[in-house]
Amino acid sequence: MAAEDPTKYIKPKLISDAPKFFGREKAFAIQLFCISEVYEKRSYDFLQKAFDMFPDRDYCVITIPQMVPEFSLLQSFIRIPPRVNLPNIQELYLFHRAGLLRDISIEHASEKNLNAVKRLTEHFSARERILNDFLDAVQSQKRSDTGAFLDAYAINVANQTSALIIFSNEENIDYLRSQYNIEDFIYFDLHKRSDHIHLYHFIINPIFAYMTKLFIKEILRKVNKTCVYYPICPRYADDEMLKHHSPTYAIHYLLPVRPRRLIQYNLEKLKMNSPTDCVLGRLPSLAHSQFALAFSTTKIIMEPKITINARIVIVGASTVGLAVLEALIMCPYLRFNNLTLISPHGMPGEFPPSFTRNLFLPSNLEYETDELTRLSLRSYVNIIGAKLVSLNRPMKLAILDDETVVPYDHLLLCTGNQFQIIAPMQAIVINPLSRKPVPAKLDRILFQPPPPNVLTINDEFDAAMALKWLRMNHHTEHSILIYGATVESYCCVNALLANGIPSNSIQLILPPDHAQTNAFNDPTVLNTVRETLQKLNIQVHENYSMEEWHNRDVIDVNQPIDHVVFRTKDKKQSKDLNLKCTTLFCFLNKQVNYDAFIAINQRNIHYVQICQSGPTVKYENAKLIETYGTDFITNHENNYFRLHLDQTGIIRTIVCLHHNKIDIYNLSQLYGLHERLLNNLRQRYNEGLISDFFTYFQENWAVALYHDRFADVRIEVREILKKALMENQDSIFESLSSSIDRDLIFTDENKKNILQRFRTEGYKNEIEKTILEYINYNQYHLPMYARPT
Repeated sequence: MAAEDPTKYIKPKLISDAPKFFGREKAFAIQLFCISEVYEKRSYDFLQKAFDMFPDRDYCVITIPQMVPEFSLLQSFIRIPPRVNLPNIQELYLFHRAGLLRDISIEHASEKNLNAVKRLTEHFSARERILNDFLDAVQSQKRSDTGAFLDAYAINVANQTSALIIFSNEENIDYLRSQYNIEDFIYFDLHKRSDHIHLYHFIINPIFAYMTKLFIKEILRKVNKTCVYYPICPRYADDEMLKHHSPTYAIHYLLPVRPRRLIQYNLEKLKMNSPTDCVLGRLPSLAHSQFALAFSTTKIIMEPKITINARIVIVGASTVGLAVLEALIMCPYLRFNNLTLISPHGMPGEFPPSFTRNLFLPSNLEYETDELTRLSLRSYVNIIGAKLVSLNRPMKLAILDDETVVPYDHLLLCTGNQFQIIAPMQAIVINPLSRKPVPAKLDRILFQPPPPNVLTINDEFDAAMALKWLRMNHHTEHSILIYGATVESYCCVNALLANGIPSNSIQLILPPDHAQTNAFNDPTVLNTVRETLQKLNIQVHENYSMEEWHNRDVIDVNQPIDHVVFRTKDKKQSKDLNLKCTTLFCFLNKQVNYDAFIAINQRNIHYVQICQSGPTVKYENAKLIETYGTDFITNHENNYFRLHLDQTGIIRTIVCLHHNKIDIYNLSQLYGLHERLLNNLRQRYNEGLISDFFTYFQENWAVALYHDRFADVRIEVREILKKALMENQDSIFESLSSSIDRDLIFTDENKKNILQRFRTEGYKNEIEKTILEYINYNQYHLPMYARPT
């Protein structure tokens, strides 16, 4: 396979330079605008008089500071995004004289509109596909390639075509409903199947862009529809998706829809009880790349949004950084115009999906490539591919390593922890800040650029660059060295094997004291992995520190190294290792990036590192915590599954090791559930009815537990238990809480009384009704459950 350059996905080239203006002045500015709140909705009426005072000017402009709320008059203006990040630049709003025209009509598009459409799309990169679709819509109302229905409407202002919409009926509404949280905004039962349209193109003269939502609402009314859907395709999408859609200004008035976390169905067991092919996305018309979804209705599109121009800068594309962006972007009543992400490798998820590349990176089940594609955060965020090196707090400036200066009003530091290239013990390392030597230690960072064949992997860009290096260079026996005892070390071994690297080319070197840290939080898993490595003839060396690296032929730090020396203090292994090296991977300890730490620390920002217990937690500590509970283990056909339940019966640990693919998303939903919800798991296990948890949790009864709305059902059940269904009597929840507060011991008699109340006071019927409504409403995902008529 040819080695592809990953940088093209991180820093796309600029299309053109800023234009220069040569001509007479055509604009006037409003410098002060005041109006009583009682009359602010009539602010637009001032514009006619303002233009009358400047008959030779075509444009009216207003500039406001970023922290000033957008007032009513600006609803009729178009915001012009700034080309450069200057600290003193303000928000620019523009209005053209023609925006005062009210001679507006909407009509079915015809070939007479062709010349106007050509003018509107003159500078569009998607011009050819828009014109082709336009001709198909006006000539036959069918796509020439697929035969699907296609329609077009033209919006005329003063008898000139100023906007065009091309759309079709949305035929895959079941798929969209099952894949995206559209029901956060509408009840499907209130909309007919024919009420939904699929937007392909919406082009508009920028002068009238502020009227976009009015145009869309009027077109929906004219064609007797209520909902509009627009897919946002990733840059790597297949041609079939890209050629049928063009970027549109209308996205500013549509709502981004969160994707849903889908159940992993065992179709072999479900057979005829599985969801339809449309829900599963297995129809030929759905055999394309994933996409994000923007959506609106005739009602929602006219609801005003609060516009926030504050410059919010997020440093770091960590899980927390992405979660912040998602929370801001997905808020339906707020529009953030100035979101900026600063990250050396840009926004995650920009690469085409690659199973073998992703093997380098252990998953935390958050913001994986598919989910990021279906969120399309990049469509709403300014992305700067650089690294933070300094902060000017008084002027609120972030200075980057490429000398870019980014102004901010709010700064969020979400850098996370990354693996760093570690310096050999014998190397002389000078701290770039103090200019003093750094004492030798195991995890000492190498500040200068490393040799080109010394790598570490923190994200998909690093993984892609590593694959590029591996494909461009020949590797001899035992020449690929992996240094570290983390999960990433073992993932790297797996990824190398999956990418065709012979097992006898790989050596794993474990640092001193690695035995104190169990990368998998389970000794059985660790021993099984070690045994597998031995069977693959992958050499594993324990308790070695990296002493030095060198190139025997060339004394140049910019040249690849060809040997690495490792030393041990273990008396049983007194011999040093002098290993050939074509590639060295470092996975020692994750740390905060040094440049980011200095930038934060130098400006007296209070720095707190919050670490979450993860797979690298010390196993002894984990066992200490787990003594307050019970382990349930199955190991059917060497497929290991361990569940740890705390003293209340809640699942707190899930460890799985299987020779085939694991339904990881399904199993992750079990965390935090009580064992009684799992079909009385404790009782069945103790009676010997469960021989394999993998098989047990693939049974049809468990599918509802994996549904993304099951958590909502649990909340509803809790609320039912909090209600007093009988007069002059506390609810079951209050009775239990009161008993716990008084430290009362529940006797068998107390338990019988609670169960009696549950059955006789109506709680049981209420909960059964809630469960059945949940099954019925989500029947398209849960057809395997019988529904009473």
